[in-house]
Amino acid sequence: AATRELDAIAAQRRRLPMVEMPDYTLIGADGPIRLVDVFGGRAQLVVYNHMWSDGAEWQCGGCTGYTSQFTRLDFLDNYDARFVIVTAGPIGEALAYRDKVGNRMDWYSSSDSPFAADVDAAPGTGFGVNVFLRDGDTVYR
Repeated sequence: AATRELDAIAAQRRRLPMVEMPDYTLIGADGPIRLVDVFGGRAQLVVYNHMWSDGAEWQCGGCTGYTSQFTRLDFLDNYDARFVIVTAGPIGEALAYRDKVGNRMDWYSSSDSPFAADVDAAPGTGFGVNVFLRDGDTVYR
């Protein structure tokens, strides 16, 4: 019974309309970057919103453990996709933490943007996983 219910929920989710996203600017290792450019030319972008506490020596253990597993992301090229981490923390602090825990993913900060709140991952509310689709310079969720 649970399988049928989960299948029905998944079918309903697939029928939801795509929503066009605003032209967000995040902050990457090299400075400000538009969300559309985070795709790196690919059509799909998976974003993990990592929970963050400014100034904490160790960030969310669940988020850290989950995202540290992804050591080989090159296979996503076969799917025209990219997987990145976005956090609300300051980019310098986020990159230092990434390096400290040995995470190999690209990290971005939404500290100067409403991005996290708009994708249901506002600071203090928990983690989030979102998938975006790019059509030219237009991004959809």
